[in-house]
Parts: sequence; structure tokens; C-alpha cells
Amino acid sequence: MKFKSEIIRCDTPNKNGRLYTKESIQKALEDPLTKERLDCGVFLGCNLEDRVLNNYDAMPMDSFSHRLLNYWWEDNVLWGEFETLDTPTGRMLDENLDYNMFCDKTNCMTIYGYGDLGPNEDGCSIVENFKLSSIDFTRYKA
Repeated sequence: MKFKSEIIRCDTPNKNGRLYTKESIQKALEDPLTKERLDCGVFLGCNLEDRVLNNYDAMPMDSFSHRLLNYWWEDNVLWGEFETLDTPTGRMLDENLDYNMFCDKTNCMTIYGYGDLGPNEDGCSIVENFKLSSIDFTRYKA
């Protein structure tokens, strides 16, 4: 199944009190390893809860549920087109999306990565030097 989803809304604090600037996300997408994975069609993702329990690099292929096909910006919102994989977790994701069991399919993806947190006068933390690991399905978007 192919579907489109908002990935991240930049320059606005999320529910975790973090603010990702559009510039930092654009830089993360331009990282050579990220670009290579995107160009080769192997930018894979999984259920975020599975990622917390497992090391991404050591996860078996059947743990991945989807891949990112394309992405684009609409103002400060990053959108993506995804395709579910023919794996056990991919089929579960298909079912969840078909029945809107956990969330709206246009708003069920989130970024996963790491970076530095800097203070902001609004009381939230600005994420700087962000490195993107994956874009994953989540029931609880920040």
C-alpha cells in the first residue's frame, strides 16, 4: 500500500517541547548517507515502539514495515510518500492504516534521530545538528 503522511511540522514546538527548524531538517536530508539511502530506495522504517526495543542496524528485515519513496515541503511541513513492505510488520501497518485503528494515515509518521538541544526563549528546546536515522510509524505523534 502507498500512502502520504505529514512527517514533521518545523519551526513550531512539538508535544515534547522540542522545536526542529526547517533548516536543520533540510540539512539532515542532505546528509550523504541519507541521500544515498533515499536514492537507492532503501530508506526503511519500522514501528517506533519496535525501534526502542531493538538496535536499528541489527534488526532483521521482517521488522521493517515501510520505506520512504519521496518527500517534499509544503511551507514548513515535511511530507512523505511511503510504501508498506510485504513483511509481517508491513502487513500489520497496512491493517492499521486501512482501519485507522491508531491514527489518521496522513499524520502517523515521525522522525527518529539525534542532535543537540539548545535553549529557546519560549521555554522549548531547539534541536540543532540533527542527524536523521529513520522516519517511523507511531501511534503517539509528538
